[in-house]
Amino acid sequence: MRNGYWIFDADTHFHASAETLEPFLDPMLRDMKDELQTREFRTGWAGEEMPEPYTHLYRLGSEGGWGAAPPRILGEAGPRPNAQRHFQNFQGFTFPTPGGSDWDSDVRVRDMDEEGVDVHLMVPGAASGHPDPAVDMAMLRSVHRQLDDMCSRHPGRLMSLILATARDVEGSVLEIKRYADSPWARGVWVS
Repeated sequence: MRNGYWIFDADTHFHASAETLEPFLDPMLRDMKDELQTREFRTGWAGEEMPEPYTHLYRLGSEGGWGAAPPRILGEAGPRPNAQRHFQNFQGFTFPTPGGSDWDSDVRVRDMDEEGVDVHLMVPGAASGHPDPAVDMAMLRSVHRQLDDMCSRHPGRLMSLILATARDVEGSVLEIKRYADSPWARGVWVS
């Protein structure tokens, strides 16, 4: 708290690695675990280079998505030849401590204390885009279970959004009802 005001950061991210999401996996995903694709997680959510051995993220859809195409320069019709992405440095010199954007709520809260932040609203991420919408819904249920566990360790400090998908409205409504009264739930994110 500064000058009587709570410091509320509403643009932090939570995206569980495949390794840390495993204990929370929906039974449907457990049964098809060998079929699920993963990719190495080499760049952190704040643009930092991650150390080896890399963790993995589930990939349920195409190879597209953020960062899949060559970078383009604003105002130019297409990417430059041989254009490559580079690591961003948009927040100063201190990156989040490893584990804080994934599974370790204590590390996240220590980072928050160091930054002088009272509350994090974590924008959750979940793999999606599987041809079967039921698989996407199972991933959302898994992420909600992990969020519920992580946020319950620091109530009032860690908050997030309930994920919903337009591909399964009934399933999304059930998830919203299941978590709407949770202390961490502050809104709904529809994809």
